[in-house]
Amino acid sequence: MGEREMKREWQADRKISGLGLMVLPTGVRTYYVRYREPSGKQQTHKIGRAEVVSLTMAREEAIKILAAVAKGEAPGTDKQLLRQGKTITELAELVKDKHYAKHVRASTATGYEVLWRRHILPQIGAEKVATLQAMQVMDMIEELPRGQQNRALAVLRKAMNLAELWGIRAKGTNPCKGIQANTERKRRRYLTRDELKRLLAALNAFAEAGVRWRFAQLVRLLLVTGCRIRELMCARWQWIDLELAVLKVPAEAHKTGQDGDERKVHLPPAAVAVLEQLRRRSNSEWVIAGDDDGHLVGYWRMWDDLLAAAGIRNLRVHDLRHNFASLGVSAGLSLPQIGGLLGHASPQTTQRYAHLIDEAAAAAAAKVAALVA
Repeated sequence: MGEREMKREWQADRKISGLGLMVLPTGVRTYYVRYREPSGKQQTHKIGRAEVVSLTMAREEAIKILAAVAKGEAPGTDKQLLRQGKTITELAELVKDKHYAKHVRASTATGYEVLWRRHILPQIGAEKVATLQAMQVMDMIEELPRGQQNRALAVLRKAMNLAELWGIRAKGTNPCKGIQANTERKRRRYLTRDELKRLLAALNAFAEAGVRWRFAQLVRLLLVTGCRIRELMCARWQWIDLELAVLKVPAEAHKTGQDGDERKVHLPPAAVAVLEQLRRRSNSEWVIAGDDDGHLVGYWRMWDDLLAAAGIRNLRVHDLRHNFASLGVSAGLSLPQIGGLLGHASPQTTQRYAHLIDEAAAAAAAKVAALVA
């Protein structure tokens, strides 16, 4: 039993559903197999001319094709994707525009984009999305600083999942799947008293004007507020009330604003003094203005220069936040108080500083015992 389609005759096979022989008015006979994609769209795949492909051969090939379709591996997908030729760089732009812009908090998206720009794209940006292999991903990961390896792997894994979803890579072929993440040890780095003294001296001599001077003021603010760097680097003057000594970070601009709540940072006198200097010396809407009309963006070279001037090694900008917490413990603050100052959404996050409180308590107990002994 056949059906007429534009003067062509489709002769369906009685054993294999989807297999059929297309007979043209010219007499040419060709085997095809029809199937539906997961989206519901019907596809027709050519098997071969009847004069060179027997019915048995056509059935065997149809079974293979239908089995591949059932596993999400549509025939010809790789060839189609190769013709499209999307590169990893182009994929990164798609992810930024179609995913980050709609589904990822702005501050988080900025961090992801830094990973792409500094670590992923320099190594594999020119590779094709459709043909990127697990070994290439592993080679890339091995070249990265250890602290960035897991983050880069997670970002690339998500991008490859999206590539499959968007039809620019064959389904079920994510090259990041199965690659083991490194076990990361929680890093605790605090400034010694001598290091803090040298850092402050280096800040005083760092620069007298321009973006380097503004970066030095940013570091001062980090030291005395415990803020995340992006909370200050992306801050606008409209967020700050100098009279009330308060910085109000909108929910979309801070890491723990998932509930839509702004983060209120109480500014100590030292922070207010720095902000007043910045206000007097800038007409920008940004607290930490960059070289152009935007806020400061790249600071890594200036940070390296500052550490070199202070003679300090192995210190990250984020460690200043940990240092603020450790000073809070030394001042006798409780974990909930420290969590409030740092803007932690969960008490579990603040638990990383519990050992500092234990150490302070032990030292206090030793002092009392020394008076008795």
